[in-house]
Amino acid sequence: MAGHAFGGLVQDGDALQAKGDFDGAISNYTKAIGLNQNIAEAYNNRGNAERAKGDLDAAMADYNHALVLQTNYAVAFLDRGNIKGDKDDVDGAIADYDKAIEFKPDFAIAYFNRGNDKFVKGDLDGAIADYSKAIELQPGYTDALFNRRFASIKKGDQVGQASDRVKYLSILSNSPTAYFNSAKLESSFDPDDSILDFSNAVRLNPRYTDAYIDLGYLQYQRSILDNVGADYEQGAKDLNDAITNYSKVIEIQPTDAQAYYFRAEAKRQGRDLAGAIGDFKSAFKVNHDQNFAIMIRTNLATTCCASGYARMRTEDFKGAIADFSDAITVQPDDVYAYSKRGLVKALSGDWDGATADFNQAIAIRANYAEAYCDRALAEVQKGNLSDAMTDWNQALALQPDFAMAYYYRGKLKGQQNDLEGALADFQKAVDLESNDNSAAKPAQDASEDAEIKIKAQEALDKLKQVLRQ
Repeated sequence: MAGHAFGGLVQDGDALQAKGDFDGAISNYTKAIGLNQNIAEAYNNRGNAERAKGDLDAAMADYNHALVLQTNYAVAFLDRGNIKGDKDDVDGAIADYDKAIEFKPDFAIAYFNRGNDKFVKGDLDGAIADYSKAIELQPGYTDALFNRRFASIKKGDQVGQASDRVKYLSILSNSPTAYFNSAKLESSFDPDDSILDFSNAVRLNPRYTDAYIDLGYLQYQRSILDNVGADYEQGAKDLNDAITNYSKVIEIQPTDAQAYYFRAEAKRQGRDLAGAIGDFKSAFKVNHDQNFAIMIRTNLATTCCASGYARMRTEDFKGAIADFSDAITVQPDDVYAYSKRGLVKALSGDWDGATADFNQAIAIRANYAEAYCDRALAEVQKGNLSDAMTDWNQALALQPDFAMAYYYRGKLKGQQNDLEGALADFQKAVDLESNDNSAAKPAQDASEDAEIKIKAQEALDKLKQVLRQ
């Protein structure tokens, strides 16, 4: 009768543990042990429930006791090896898996777990051998196939990893998760296969938002490589595909800040600055992660500034001011936005407004040479020539290779009849721009530098002609 009660308590404990009721399971195993303290299975199973609860020390004590009672208990060696792995005792875990295999040579999971710990130790050949044995014992062991593939990748065995990819996906051909996991594994070394696997994941599960996000990201990255290789048609296709996939995520999950953010990045890459700004704003609106918010604000401000600069170049001054103002709203310490908004105001004839923005830029960053240079232009228009000269001198003290400041200071010197000083400044501007590596600069900066070089050369040639007369 007592034996029947013992067995019933253990079985009930097992059932409760399977349901996730670990406290109930532990209670049943403890009652069973109270009836018979010599049965290893009750201690081992209680150890499993304790491990599931996170009480690793209690679990270890139970596994140890189980192995005292039954020294050839392969399952207990396996379970104790697992908990040693939890405690980062990799060598101890491997030793226990060795014992489990010694007493149960066909124990596929023991080979698999030992392979995992050998992988952690960097023994890739040993890990692959153990995964292979697990697969030999259990041919449909997909986790072992997946991990053997990972080890082959780490080892540089492309043939081995490709073979295991085919086997893994042939067994799990209807599993979107399998395709997703495969795609994640290969994304760093074979983006084409990764894109194919992510595509299969969303084919099997059209609402698989994580797969759409990663698929879009790889397509976005590939579009950049396409353009570097001058395959602009494929680059445009990949970029549009990325935007389509991010849009799918937003359709399924309209509050996904990450999807808005990545779609904004893709739109910005495609020169759709207005669309990018709209998506960055949407990302900021629905985001609840403080660290991510910093990234969104930074990129929103950068894109607003790029749009503002483009509008300024087409003399859409109202639109440019709105864009730079948006940048300042999300990033109040953006000196570039203040400086460029000041420049647009100056071009619009609002010299006082321009000076106020330049002052704000300098208040935020006292060593911002460009703001001094731009403020000097406003001071010239307001007739404050001495203040303008002071600002250009300060700009050049902060940035001695500032060709634009030399050019404009040279113009003012020329107006004040300091022709030799003007000549020296124009020459310096030309020399700096001639030696400048504009290819390494953003397009808008390179464009400005090219214009300054032309203007400085024209002014230099004209002044030389005057001095020769």
